Amino acid sequence: MHVQWILVAIGVAGAALTKVEGCAFAAAVVVALLMVRRKPLLLMAAVLPAALLLAAWLAVIAHAGMLDAYEGSGALHLRYVWRVVPETLRMASYQAGWIPWIAPLIVIALGDLRRAVLPLTMAALTFGATIFFYLHGEEDPTSFWIRSSAPRVLLTPLLMLLIAAAAALREGSKVRRLPPSSPAPDLPLPRPE
Repeated sequence: MHVQWILVAIGVAGAALTKVEGCAFAAAVVVALLMVRRKPLLLMAAVLPAALLLAAWLAVIAHAGMLDAYEGSGALHLRYVWRVVPETLRMASYQAGWIPWIAPLIVIALGDLRRAVLPLTMAALTFGATIFFYLHGEEDPTSFWIRSSAPRVLLTPLLMLLIAAAAALREGSKVRRLPPSSPAPDLPLPRPE
């Protein structure tokens, strides 16, 4: 097995054990790898440790009567979709005009898109999982849930987008790298009077 797949196995196992959001990320990794890499046998071997660890953890919390943490907040409420999506997008701006999202998208557009497909797929899947979670629950999720959690949970798709931008950079791409600069001269600091 390649070192990359061993790292995938460790990462997916670690994500699967970090609450429901981690399971969603682990599922996004598996789906994205199936869609992009199409190596099902290697993927099965990489996912096996996570599946075993998650099964053991679920058995422990089921024995303790705490399995409801993985059952979700209720049924899917599509009536909230017209409020959930705009509110999630509003929170995704990070009060910075969506620059954290726009900048990597520009780099990807100017770079090699083929190299960015896997992290872009994971960004889309994890963003979709966030919307999916917000559509569960009995009360309107825009009242508090999205405003209190979106800045945190949207960091995952944003990080995937930044990784996609880094992957899209390559020699000869339209994105120019700045030449290394000489160190700035030491300037005297102003003294307080």
